[in-house]
Amino acid sequence: IADIYRIQKEYKKAIELVNQTLKMSKTMNSKMAEAEAYREMAVIYNLMNNFKLAFECSEKYHDINDSLNNFVQSSQITDVQNKFEAEKRESNKAMESALKESSAKAESKKQKLVIMFVAISLLGVLIFAGFVLRSLRIRNKQNKIITEQKTIVEEKQNEIIDSINYARRIQYTLLASTELLKTNLPEHFILFKPKDIVSGDFYWATKKGNSFYLAVCDSTGHGVPGAFMSVLNSSFLNEAINEKNITEPHLILNYVRERLIQSVSADGGKDGMDCTLICIENNNQTIKYASANNKPIYIVNNELIELPADKMPVGKGEREESFTLQTITVSTSSSINNGGLYFFTDGFADQFGENDKKLTRKKFKELLFSIKYKPMQVQCMALDNFITNYRKKIEQTDDILVMGIRV
Repeated sequence: IADIYRIQKEYKKAIELVNQTLKMSKTMNSKMAEAEAYREMAVIYNLMNNFKLAFECSEKYHDINDSLNNFVQSSQITDVQNKFEAEKRESNKAMESALKESSAKAESKKQKLVIMFVAISLLGVLIFAGFVLRSLRIRNKQNKIITEQKTIVEEKQNEIIDSINYARRIQYTLLASTELLKTNLPEHFILFKPKDIVSGDFYWATKKGNSFYLAVCDSTGHGVPGAFMSVLNSSFLNEAINEKNITEPHLILNYVRERLIQSVSADGGKDGMDCTLICIENNNQTIKYASANNKPIYIVNNELIELPADKMPVGKGEREESFTLQTITVSTSSSINNGGLYFFTDGFADQFGENDKKLTRKKFKELLFSIKYKPMQVQCMALDNFITNYRKKIEQTDDILVMGIRV
């Protein structure tokens, strides 16, 4: 059944069934079944690109298989030795019988028996030596294969990691630069924690005339597929504003959605992104924005306000009407005690703790409200420390991106 799931590329189900097989084989003390379970695990983990676990399972398979081979060879050698001893006993009986029958022929038969005994002994020694040599050759061959496989796996793994690290450097050059953000934003922070080396979450910014555009986005997927989508999404944002001269945030998202559908949804796929795009103009107390699925949070006058967003992605979905142009009127009495404006993806709220419970958006909002008066960089450290302590040893489940702006 696990083989069927593997063929259908349902690797998690396949792994669960192989784990059941492994437990049963250990209960039944069936080394052959245990070895076969590890071999199947190695194949599935390799298909899942988890080369570390694939290699560990492969080593366990070969260790068990070696022990089985050694057991078989040991049994074969024992059989030969037993046969030799039986023949020796028969020879001794023949020799005693010959002495009783005729003292005249005793010496001659004794010599023949001695010769036969020596021949059988030499044959036994040769057979035993042959088995030993064969065992050593098999062992050396297996060790050589394991060493070669380990070397190949390590080389491939290093090549993959090097490629992904290079992709990370490319992706980070597409993120909004620190200098651009410092120049065009008041006090702010960015908490960016990719799940893998590269990320599906990204933040992007550009300056066009007197308008500053900032986007916080969550592309479909994470890791390498998510990174590809983030590069594509940021390029379409740049194309809409700097090449097509579209100025309104909702029309920009409309254009990016159209380009995504043309580019990656022609075969029916629904890849795209959730995104909040804001536009800040010089000497203007109004911030314009459009948001796909992600609701920004505005903390002002000791109140947390969840701002509206369209319930549809930037990409192919059930709804494809125009995105809504929203505005945020910044209070003229804003000060550090008014908190700030927060944009984020769903990664922070979706993290799991050691109690196997998701953090949830509600607790995330409570956390933001509890640190609203602190300086922005202190808020960033507080969020980072909180999520690290919350997860403890639990693996990060998604990319994390939170941006706060003092307004």
